[in-house]
Amino acid sequence: MTNKIGSPVEDEDFFDRKIELAEAWDLLQSGNHLLISAPRRVGKTSLVRRLVKDAHGVDWKSLFINVEGEENEIGFVRLFDEGLKEQAHWFKKAKDTTFKKLGDLLQSLELEVKAEDIGSMTVKWNQAKTADLKTQLLDLLRDMNDGLIVIDELPILLNRIAKSDNGKQRAESFLHWLRSFRQLPGIQIRWVFCGSIGLDSFTERMGVIKTINDLYGFPLGAFSPEVADQFLEKLGLDNGLPLAPAVRRHCSGRVAAALLSPGSFLKTESCAQT
Repeated sequence: MTNKIGSPVEDEDFFDRKIELAEAWDLLQSGNHLLISAPRRVGKTSLVRRLVKDAHGVDWKSLFINVEGEENEIGFVRLFDEGLKEQAHWFKKAKDTTFKKLGDLLQSLELEVKAEDIGSMTVKWNQAKTADLKTQLLDLLRDMNDGLIVIDELPILLNRIAKSDNGKQRAESFLHWLRSFRQLPGIQIRWVFCGSIGLDSFTERMGVIKTINDLYGFPLGAFSPEVADQFLEKLGLDNGLPLAPAVRRHCSGRVAAALLSPGSFLKTESCAQT
């Protein structure tokens, strides 16, 4: 096991979270959609990536999409379309026609947006073309049967949308558009949303909390003291630097103090110097 800071961890670098994974799976298998919330650097993305991997292991079709780099609603749908296209073997023969229609619709919308003044760009998600987008996407999603779709960093995209002209209306319309996918009968897809900015905080601030009231809140906390100790012990052993119990306790205490008082961790000596 290696120690990675800032980037998601997978495989042997992913440590514990057995209880959280079991709870999440129980909720997903019961038909719930999840909203995972946690402070930064707790490991939300690592956890949901593990959920995606575990979903493959039980023959669920699963997809992870990070929308942090997108600028608008069209970018979200294009990334969604590309993710589904990479798994084209999931779908029936009609998939080629469906993907072509999706591509044509997206290109048409993009051309319309580019024709407008950037400062007043408005994408109306109740117009006919976005309804057609939804129809084509649903044709694909119905083929997935049991499936899991994880959307990471959606609040970052929503914040960009909200700061544009008519931003609140656009963000609310887009959230309703997404919610409509979760409300349709016959679709066996479970959705998971997470991000470094809380989706619940964003929707509450914008006064549109009703757009996510169907999501099951799943808070993710830090390791318990016992698990944190086990983590440090394994990390030290795997890297040829065994850590004595007193050192592990000191490191855990320092991290806990830093969480309570951001910035304090940088003002004192590192655990490696202890």
